Amino acid sequence: MLNIKKYREALDLTQTQVSQMLDVARTTYIGYENGTREMSYDTMKKLATILKVTIDDLLDFNVNKGSSKIKDNLIYKINKLSDKECEKIDFFVQAILTTKQISLEQHYDE
Repeated sequence: MLNIKKYREALDLTQTQVSQMLDVARTTYIGYENGTREMSYDTMKKLATILKVTIDDLLDFNVNKGSSKIKDNLIYKINKLSDKECEKIDFFVQAILTTKQISLEQHYDE
């Protein structure tokens, strides 16, 4: 759970603010953030929602252990965007993939 602080700071939230949103004592929250205290699954879900990340992000669980740092950083940044901003990103990604597909098709047609 060492990622909690990183995600909290990325949203410019204080420990006090997050502890209030979780409805726990600040010292309890600090224990979560430092890894000296375990939280319930429900608290973990609520914290993930507050920090706009997944539970996997909080647990530092990455199924793509071989993924590059640039991809991890991109995912981290995308998680902070609104749905509308993500739609714009998706449009550009689709354009890149389409261009890449056209390029591959032309290569194989030659």
